[in-house]
Amino acid sequence: MKSLRFLILLPTLFTVAASALFAQVQASLVAAEQFIQAGKPFTVALRLQHEPHWHTYWLNPGTGLATEITWNLPDGFAAGAIQWPVPKVLRDHTGTIIGNGYEDDLLLPVTITPPAGLKPDTVVTLKARADWLMCKEVCIPGDEELELTLPVYAEEPAVNGELGQRINAVIAELPDMPDEWTAMASRGGDTITLRVQPHQADHTPANLHFFADDDLVGYDLPQTVTANADGSYTLKLQVSAYGPADATRLVGLLKSDNGWMPDGSLPALRIDVPLTATTAAVAPITAKLGMGTLALALLGGLILNLMPCVFPVLGIKILGFVNQSGSDKRKIVLHGVMFTL
Repeated sequence: MKSLRFLILLPTLFTVAASALFAQVQASLVAAEQFIQAGKPFTVALRLQHEPHWHTYWLNPGTGLATEITWNLPDGFAAGAIQWPVPKVLRDHTGTIIGNGYEDDLLLPVTITPPAGLKPDTVVTLKARADWLMCKEVCIPGDEELELTLPVYAEEPAVNGELGQRINAVIAELPDMPDEWTAMASRGGDTITLRVQPHQADHTPANLHFFADDDLVGYDLPQTVTANADGSYTLKLQVSAYGPADATRLVGLLKSDNGWMPDGSLPALRIDVPLTATTAAVAPITAKLGMGTLALALLGGLILNLMPCVFPVLGIKILGFVNQSGSDKRKIVLHGVMFTL
């Protein structure tokens, strides 16, 4: 009887454990408008409320995994991409950079476009699955099935109170490049030079940091900033070992801790410029590695991969390529070899 009672309680125990597991980050869908109108795009945000010192990740996460939203919308509805707010550099307790992401109360806006033939005085239910990786001293994958029901009216939609104002404020602060401001980038070997020319003489941006959308720039590698006499700024960025060798554009955002405008607005510039090659030749690097050196390198890699924040991410990525390969053994083996290398 005791065994039977335990089996009956087992699903409840798992439910409680899962609820406690995800308590570090609470997820929900929230709307910027109180109701929607046929054919008029509106904004819904994924809200992630972090417990103190916990974080989730940006588009280019670094060591982690970016938050994802998979939508299940009514017929005729279309969802845009996540409009990522400006992230922060994430560091562990030793000060080491571990990635790019967010803490506290986060809103990730998405534009939803309803069909023009939507009938007034009805309701619609939007469904989505959110997946994220939450980390403090360890990393835990989180996911949740979310729903949001909104009424449909013929009149102009009204802002959804304080929460709607917050969503609109996030959108207003998204990275942008003002008219007449310029940027250019060039690559020489493993260094990218980014030069930005703002036209805001009465404001000095502080603590500039470049966040690349992809793996071209090493998220944890040093960046140097030079303020030039003409009011421009030059950054030296280090190419990541995992970055594409044939990249033709530099895409990302350039953050200033005090904004790019005198009133503190525009926290980051949107950078999307051609990446030209410099004429300086790069000398080939050759090295002879003995067995002792190789053994130490393998040991160092093993220790790194077993660190609390890295090991769970490796497991998630391995499961990901197994799922992508389905039952094709050849694809699984190829993915495994590539991942190992």
